[in-house]
Amino acid sequence: MTVRLRGVVEPMTYQGGTSDGMHFRVGGSPSNPTYNIYSFAVSDPPEVYYLNDNPNVGHDTFIIDHTKTIPIRGGATVTFVGDGQNGVEIANYKHLVVDGIPPAPEPFIGQFIQLDVLSVEAAQP
Repeated sequence: MTVRLRGVVEPMTYQGGTSDGMHFRVGGSPSNPTYNIYSFAVSDPPEVYYLNDNPNVGHDTFIIDHTKTIPIRGGATVTFVGDGQNGVEIANYKHLVVDGIPPAPEPFIGQFIQLDVLSVEAAQP
């Protein structure tokens, strides 16, 4: 399955797993108790994908734009998580705009992620 994930998020640090491009991590676990965790998990084969991986946390936001092909078996579930651990979200004070996602061309005030499924293909035996 190929997905595209775009949005405005705050940075979070993770440990373990593998960094896969800017701000995207496969596997691992959160390593800070206060910043937002953005992820999705696939039940089969089991894996978690973190969407706001960053070397440091801080009072900041940035744009993510990930296009990834992930393995998923028929009948599996995909669970999307937005966990604001401390109940506080950093505003989009830089007025970042994600082209093509409303309210563009105006900025969205807070944080968000849009997930689009681009394609689903059967694996080759």
